[in-house]
Formats: sequence, C-alpha cells, structure tokens
Amino acid sequence: MHAILKMLQGGDRRSIGRSNEVAALVSDQPELFEVLIAGINDPDSLVSMRCADAAEKVTARHPEYLLPFKHTLIEELSRIRQKEVRWHVAAMLP
Repeated sequence: MHAILKMLQGGDRRSIGRSNEVAALVSDQPELFEVLIAGINDPDSLVSMRCADAAEKVTARHPEYLLPFKHTLIEELSRIRQKEVRWHVAAMLP
C-alpha cells in the first residue's frame, strides 16, 4: 500500500482523517494524483472515502490533474455504491 493511502487509514467514519494533509502533498506532487484516484477503489471504505475527499480538494485548485482520469471517473467510479465517495466524485466532474 502506498504511503499516502496509509495516511488515510483508521479512525472514525465521521472524520476526514488526514485528507487535508494528503491533498496538500498531492497538490505539490502531481504524480501522486494517480494514487488517489486508484485509492477510491480501495476495499477499506475509510481509505476510499478519504481518497475521494482529498482528490476533490486537489482538483478544486488543480482541475488539470483530473483530465487524464475523466474517463475513469465517469465510467468506472460512477459504479461505486458508497454514498460519500459518490458525493466527492460528483463534485469533481465539470
């Protein structure tokens, strides 16, 4: 598991955990954005939700990071049943 995904593990479902910290890291290192997108499909629902939250925060400042992943978000991630993840994904789409 990638280090930024480990940062998003554990805690309470009502908490964003360290997603703000991860969003700041990814904003400075765009190559990590792919890890966030992949993490949205993580089997751990907390990691999945927090990856979506962090990705939404990153794309608010850097919408260009999303361009290579539009197809992924629309086609694959739209099938996710977890409502919190769906909310974040919907907010990322233009």
